Amino acid sequence: AASEVEKGNFDVKVDVKTFDEIGLLCNTFNDMTRSIGLLIEEKTRLLKELDVINKIAEASRQSLSIEIMLDRVMDVIINLKPLSLEKKGAIFLYDEKEKALRLVASRNFSDSEHELCSAATYGECLCGLDAKSRGILISEETFAGTKHIKAYPDGHVILPLKSRGKLLGIICVHMAEPVKLSEKDMKLYESIADIINVSLQNSLSYKQIAMLAQSLDSSIDLI
Repeated sequence: AASEVEKGNFDVKVDVKTFDEIGLLCNTFNDMTRSIGLLIEEKTRLLKELDVINKIAEASRQSLSIEIMLDRVMDVIINLKPLSLEKKGAIFLYDEKEKALRLVASRNFSDSEHELCSAATYGECLCGLDAKSRGILISEETFAGTKHIKAYPDGHVILPLKSRGKLLGIICVHMAEPVKLSEKDMKLYESIADIINVSLQNSLSYKQIAMLAQSLDSSIDLI
C-alpha cells in the first residue's frame, strides 16, 4: 500500500483484520491516504479553476472592440474542459431602449437557430427570462420555449452580464448533458461573468468616449 502511495495512488486502502496495534496502524494509514487524496483533489480543482479564469481574463483584455472581445471570449468558454461544455453557445448584448437581446457571438448554431436567436425578446425564452431575472439560470432538463424551434436534449447555463446595476448582456452555454451545478461551480461561473463584465464595461466606455470625441471634432469643424 505504501508503494502505491509513492506512485501517486491515494485510493489505496489497507484491509483492517485485527484490532491490535497492527489494526490501529492500518486505520491510521487509511485515514492518512484519504485525507491526502482529498487535499490533492481540491488542489487540482482549484488549479483548473484558476486556469479557466486566466484564459477568460486574457481573452477579455485583448481588444477594446466589443464584438471582437466577445467573439474571443466565446471561443475560450466553449473550449473550457472543466465545464464539460457541448462547444455550443452564444453571447447577447442588451438593448435597453428596445428591451431586446442582440446576438453578437455564437458557436455551432444551425442556420435556423442563428436566425431565430438573432434577437431575443426581454422576458421570453431562456435568455430573455434571464435578462429579466438577472441571476444565473440553469435548465436541468429538456426545454421547449415559445421562441425555440425544438427542445434541446442538453442543459443550459445562462449568465447575466451586469455592471453598476445595469444589464449589459447574456451568456448562454450548452452543457453536454442536463446538469445540476454545485455551489463551487456557481462561484466559478460568477467569477467568469465578473471578469467579462469589467472588460465589457471598459469596451462600452471606450466606445462612448470615441463617439463623444468624434462628435466634438465634427462640432469644431462646423465652427
